[in-house]
Amino acid sequence: MKRTYESKRHHWWPSAISGYWADGRGLVTQVLADGKDVTGAPWTFGHDKHSHNIRFGGPWNSSFESMYGKADSSAGTIIDWLSTLDARRENFRGGFSERVLAQPMTRERRGLLAEVLASLIVRSPLMRHRIARGVEGARDAFPSLDITADTSIVAANMRPLLAAFTRRMLVTGKFAVLLSEDPTNGHVSGFHRCIIPMTPSMAVLYTSPFRYVSNCEVATIMLRNDEVDFLNHLVQVYSRDRIFYRSDRPVIHDAFLARQHMQLTGHSDTDLDCLFAAVADFADRPLATPA
Repeated sequence: MKRTYESKRHHWWPSAISGYWADGRGLVTQVLADGKDVTGAPWTFGHDKHSHNIRFGGPWNSSFESMYGKADSSAGTIIDWLSTLDARRENFRGGFSERVLAQPMTRERRGLLAEVLASLIVRSPLMRHRIARGVEGARDAFPSLDITADTSIVAANMRPLLAAFTRRMLVTGKFAVLLSEDPTNGHVSGFHRCIIPMTPSMAVLYTSPFRYVSNCEVATIMLRNDEVDFLNHLVQVYSRDRIFYRSDRPVIHDAFLARQHMQLTGHSDTDLDCLFAAVADFADRPLATPA
C-alpha cells in the first residue's frame, strides 16, 4: 500500500533562515539547555521527526509539511527586503517612539511577510508545547476522554493554524523591524503580539492590539545595546532546549538552563509594553530635516 504521509525530518526553523546565522565558515552554532555549544551546517538544525505528520491509521494518515513550502521559499526574499530598510540612528537616549521610522510596504510583501512569520510561530516548539498543554488540560477536565498529547494529536491541532494566523496578520495589526548592531537569538510570543528573529541583527515585531493607528503598516526601530540585552534575556525565558547565535555567544541565564517553556506574567513587562505601544501608536511621518 502506498504511504500517504512523509516520514522525514520536518524543520520548524527552515534552513533558508538558518543560513543567515552562519559564521565565516558557513556554520551555525546553537546553545543547548545544558550550556553546551553544537555547531553544524544550517540545514542540520531546527527540525523534529514527524512533527507535521498525522498518523491515526489507514486513510487518516497524512502530512501537511508542504503547507510551509511557500513560506520557506519566500523567507530569503523577505529577509533581503527587510535588510534594505533604513532606521533612525539618532535620539538613542529617547524612547522607542522617537526612533520609529515609517517604511513603505506593498500588499504582496505584506502577504509574504505574514505567511513567513505565521509559519515560524505555528511550527515552533513553543506552540507545540502550548497545544500539548491544552490537550492535557482537556484530559484532566474530562477524565473519560482517552486522549494523550502525542505527535499526531498536536499536529492535527497545528494544521489549521497557518492559514488562520496568516490571514490575521495580513488584514490587521502592524509590523516593526527591530535593528541593532548586536545580535538577538530567539523569539518571544504572546497571543496577539510577537518578536521573531530573522537574522542575528534583525528581528520583526508584530502587534495587533484592540486599538492602534493604522496608517503605518511597517516601521523600523534601531535598538540600543541595553535593549538588545533585554530582549535576549526574554528570549531565554521563552525558550527551552536551544538558542542560536552566529559569532557572539550570549550570556546564558538561569531561565534558559531551567529547560522549561516559561513566560512573563501576562506576557507583560514595562519596557516590552512600551516597545509594542510605540509601534501601535506610531503615525506615518517624514524624517525630520536638519535646522
